[in-house]
Amino acid sequence: MRTPNITDGTPVAEYTFRDEFEGPAGSPPDPARWAYDLGRGGWGNNELEIYTDSPANAFQDGRSHLVIRAAKQVTPGSGGAPPAVAYHSGRIKTQGRFSQLGGHFEARIKVDSQPGLWPAVWLMGQDISTAG
Repeated sequence: MRTPNITDGTPVAEYTFRDEFEGPAGSPPDPARWAYDLGRGGWGNNELEIYTDSPANAFQDGRSHLVIRAAKQVTPGSGGAPPAVAYHSGRIKTQGRFSQLGGHFEARIKVDSQPGLWPAVWLMGQDISTAG
């Protein structure tokens, strides 16, 4: 569905799903729209990180941004063992909360690119769990 543009009357898209991440700083993404994908590393490509629902890894910054942050955690070894290193990150999805067959999809994404970082945004079918 299109609605007229206020300035010149041309049609503009009416969004069926929209999130401007306008929550307070440190708050999680809206649970009515977003779910966490939780799990340990490996997921198909030997990923090292552990996906959490921690607000340290996925949160709103209070300035209309969603932040997904990967963090390295080092736990000292005991008895002469080397320290244990783990990487924690956030992974969120709309699965079970929103789906749409076709149409226009749009996102604004800024990536702080660093060596070893592999950010990803995917559009997957609502049947990804059964269709693969």
